[in-house]
Amino acid sequence: MIVAKGNAKITKLMNEWYKAMRSQKLLQAKNLREDVEKHLNEMDKDQTLLIYYSLLEYRYNLLINNTEQLIKPADHLEVSTIDMLNYYYYLFNAIHAMKIGQYSDAKDYYRKAETLLSLIPDELEEAEFNYQFALFNYYLFQPLNTITYGNKAKEIYSKEPGYEINVASCNNILGLASTSLKQYELAEEYFLTALDIATKQEQTQLSYMIRHNLGLLYSDQDMPQLAINYLSKSLQGSCKTMYLLAKEHMKLGNTNEATEYIEKGLQISDAQNNREYYHHLSILKAKIEHSPIEEYEKFIVEGIHFLQKEDLWHFVQKYADDLANKYYDEGNHSKVSEYFRVGYKAKIEMEKRSALK
Repeated sequence: MIVAKGNAKITKLMNEWYKAMRSQKLLQAKNLREDVEKHLNEMDKDQTLLIYYSLLEYRYNLLINNTEQLIKPADHLEVSTIDMLNYYYYLFNAIHAMKIGQYSDAKDYYRKAETLLSLIPDELEEAEFNYQFALFNYYLFQPLNTITYGNKAKEIYSKEPGYEINVASCNNILGLASTSLKQYELAEEYFLTALDIATKQEQTQLSYMIRHNLGLLYSDQDMPQLAINYLSKSLQGSCKTMYLLAKEHMKLGNTNEATEYIEKGLQISDAQNNREYYHHLSILKAKIEHSPIEEYEKFIVEGIHFLQKEDLWHFVQKYADDLANKYYDEGNHSKVSEYFRVGYKAKIEMEKRSALK
């Protein structure tokens, strides 16, 4: 948080607003935002306060997933002379890039934020960074790193009164990492503990997120009906949820329902500029529609090019192997060799990145 140099009253109010966002107290954050907006005219002559406000407004819209009002801070804000403002600039941009599947950009922003973190004497900010970085590592299929950073964040939050929601969020991310490691009983325990806290704290959005992840857990165990039960009560504005619902309905042979969820997911991914899930959904659509293998290959190749750029090697291997197996069934051995080679290279990339951590 910023130390007051100009208008102490407004600075304190904005610090309180950020604290509410960091502790994931959405109603309190909403009310404090309204209080801050009453003082906008008083910020006109204070460039530092204006920058701080624009960054917090950006973070608020990220928190509530308000993509329509999301205005990315101008690049010139990066040159602020205040370390805390630069840190926020990099961290918030990292969160945004992660949300829309631009993981290479997110990695760069996280690295820059981390270099400034040591200059900020705030243990709760360290916890916030560790939590967000744990989430980033989960998306890059680095579950052991996710557990390391998730536990670091949870340890700090557990000592602080008023951060129960953050503890629930940490349990949620630890559940995701455990799912990736196929430690299903442990994952379920983390998720249910997190859901209990979120329900008691009346955190609807977090509860939806945890139900989504319980759906993912049961999907991973090939329990489609149970997965659908949880996913149907989760994030209806999420292209990821639409993708999972489509996939699970496809397993049950519910083609119409699967197609409907794919179309919804494509609309959401387009509105949110989420290129990763645009490719996942497009590939799934081609699969459900039994497209000719040449057309199916076109969607997979487009997806692989994007996924390689974003270091999502797990999906590169998955799609390359899937296409290789389809060409094997067709008797096209040159294509089999080509795509098994792509999958093998993706596997090597994953192993290389795990060894570097």
